[in-house]
Amino acid sequence: MTTRNRVLAAVLLCALLAAWPHPAEAQDNFKPLWGWQKYPGYLFYYMERPTPHRIEMKVIEQGVVTGYALKLTFPDVTGAPGVIFRELNRKDGKNWSDYEGVSLWVKGDGSDGKGAVVLGYSSGPTATFPLADKVWRRVDLKWSDFTPAPDAANVGQLAFTLSADSKRPASYVVDRPGFAKRFADLDAADKAANVKEKAVAIEMLERGPDFRKYVARGDRLTKTKAKLAAKQPVTLVAWGDSITNGAQLWTVGSAEAQEKAVYHSIFVEKLKKKYGTDAITRIKVAKGGYQTHQAWPNIQKEVLDHKPDLVIMAVSAGDTIYSNFPRFKEHWTKIVEKLCAEGIEVICWVPTPIQFGVAKGEPFAEYVREYAKEHGLALADPRACFMVRGEVSLGELIPDDAHPNPRGHELMAEVLFALFE
Repeated sequence: MTTRNRVLAAVLLCALLAAWPHPAEAQDNFKPLWGWQKYPGYLFYYMERPTPHRIEMKVIEQGVVTGYALKLTFPDVTGAPGVIFRELNRKDGKNWSDYEGVSLWVKGDGSDGKGAVVLGYSSGPTATFPLADKVWRRVDLKWSDFTPAPDAANVGQLAFTLSADSKRPASYVVDRPGFAKRFADLDAADKAANVKEKAVAIEMLERGPDFRKYVARGDRLTKTKAKLAAKQPVTLVAWGDSITNGAQLWTVGSAEAQEKAVYHSIFVEKLKKKYGTDAITRIKVAKGGYQTHQAWPNIQKEVLDHKPDLVIMAVSAGDTIYSNFPRFKEHWTKIVEKLCAEGIEVICWVPTPIQFGVAKGEPFAEYVREYAKEHGLALADPRACFMVRGEVSLGELIPDDAHPNPRGHELMAEVLFALFE
């Protein structure tokens, strides 16, 4: 090839590259909700989900674009359809006035129902889409499709629900929700990528049905079990932090409903059913961010004065965020030693994972496990129960990175109850 031809070839190549859509341009044209590709379950919170549940959210491995998707199911129960919502701030941004609207991939259930996108928590500008297609299709919702007209410069939340006039049960699956600057360019990019032919299967580990693998030394709870079997009064103290207090359970409705949905309440109800007795007094002592060095000076008034038969020692997750391991080790050990010295049966509770500090929490968790094993104490390990499910499913259970949702509390209750099986 001559020098002149080389120059012409280089010029032609540069022209082709300049005309080709670059990743940066594609990203500028479409902004998926932050973290969607890796953490879809972390993004959304439940609204209006009392028992019986009005909505169920599950991360599945059948996303058409990213490999992940959210399946939303709306049971045939009374009340308005449930809602999941996403706060739009920080990395998501709030000003979308330069964009044409919202885009998402949807797979319906073949019904005549309508899914809905709401620019708000559970009310606000709303646009609907049909669920008749049981195959993936992209739904593009312009700002003009929303009623009433939205303020695209200040979109604070984005929610998914079902239109109020839709028959239930109904369900749909969502993948890659976000904001499109130019729908036509997004359509061209998806066609060029042959999106529909590139669904990725992501393996998701599920919990096994046997929760006994997450507990140890249930035989050390003999006094409590004997009193339950004899239908004698039993007093239980659940001592913990915001998780034990039921944070994230505001999503199930009233304060009464929240109290019924917290893990130790579910656990006690299971005990009552198993032993055929209502003579169980459950006392909750829990504070947001509570740590062992704060709990230790209060052990008399918060626990011992109640004269409990059994204590769930769940002051631990707060330490993994706000404290350090040496301080936790010192005070957690003092607490457990004191409870045992008082003749109280103790369940050593392994702290549940905190998403932004999983690695930091490992020494705390391992110490609880090893101490319980060395001293022959009852152990409940909800952390292991959660972690074995895999990172994606973990986000489904702990949507705000720290506090398990109602399904997470159900799992924690199952772990506790395994000590009595």
